[in-house]
Amino acid sequence: MAFTLEEIAAFGVPGSISKREYPPGTLVSEAKLYFQKIVAILTEWKNTVQHIKASNKYTEEGKKHMLGEAFNRVMPDLMRMRDFLAKGAATVDKKRSELVVEKAEPDSALTVYIWENLPEDGLLLADVARQAIERGDQRVFDAIRTMPFITCPVDRDTIIKWEADWAEKRSPQQAQELRDMREAVKVATEALDRAERLVRSDAGIGEPDELQRLSREGGV
Repeated sequence: MAFTLEEIAAFGVPGSISKREYPPGTLVSEAKLYFQKIVAILTEWKNTVQHIKASNKYTEEGKKHMLGEAFNRVMPDLMRMRDFLAKGAATVDKKRSELVVEKAEPDSALTVYIWENLPEDGLLLADVARQAIERGDQRVFDAIRTMPFITCPVDRDTIIKWEADWAEKRSPQQAQELRDMREAVKVATEALDRAERLVRSDAGIGEPDELQRLSREGGV
């Protein structure tokens, strides 16, 4: 199923998850489930906060204490989801590296010959690259993407885009799956980030300091 913004409009989470269906256990289907869990947690959280703040049984200090306890119950669930999504992002990177065809050795006589005859103008080189991608001419395409930096008229980002175009042309189904995986992880991560900010705001608890953040993200 597809998730729409209407489901979480109150939380302002951008993006959408692919409409294509994937079997249970795949990254896209798991990300969809985590997205649903985030929505459910936020719905329950907002109900809890509303109940605590509307109660006449607690003083203001007591309400702060109750919100703190609710926060401590919710955050472990959100952190477990963050671990999953971090692994998902790593899986996407791994899949993309597997999708790109390995580069040819740049020291062959044929590669050097192709280098010498490639256009020095970036726009003309782009046209040659496009034709190589369309024809599936791996010799020419490999020569283009292994050009020495000093003689290449385009930047590395352009080469990376051409590599993605090549991979999609050669393996369109796998390329589509990769885009779906990336989108699913992106949307669920955005939802999780917004959920954590909302929960902290409602509980009156500030953001963790820089060291805690880096530790959570694996930077220390």
